[in-house]
Amino acid sequence: MRGAEKQTNHHFRRGRRLLGETELNHLRVASLEQLPARLGRPDDAPEGFLPPSRSAEDRAFFVLNQVQDDRLEAVLGGLTPSEAQIAWAKGMTVMSWEDAAVLCGRPASEGERVRAKLTRRAKRMMAISSAPAPSFPR
Repeated sequence: MRGAEKQTNHHFRRGRRLLGETELNHLRVASLEQLPARLGRPDDAPEGFLPPSRSAEDRAFFVLNQVQDDRLEAVLGGLTPSEAQIAWAKGMTVMSWEDAAVLCGRPASEGERVRAKLTRRAKRMMAISSAPAPSFPR
């Protein structure tokens, strides 16, 4: 085999291994079904060892675009409802500030004005506190 072909085969061989034959950080990976017996609790269901899923409240906060970061709340808190709508539209999509403003039914120039206002507020917040200010990309 040629060198590049040998490297490619070695790389993709990892994906064809069985889970029980896989090692991560020199430790063999165990399947979830084996976990209760290995921990000495054979009567427990394997699903009990999974981390808890996100609560309904966490999912609702995500869906409703609620902010749980105090720094962002401080920066976004001083915006008017139309400015906040533009900021959320920009944050949830990969469009320019002007496009976000147009999407919200506002003039394109208002998008750039909101970006400048958020940048000023973030810099002011950074000067006051030691916490890093959020960035608002163009």
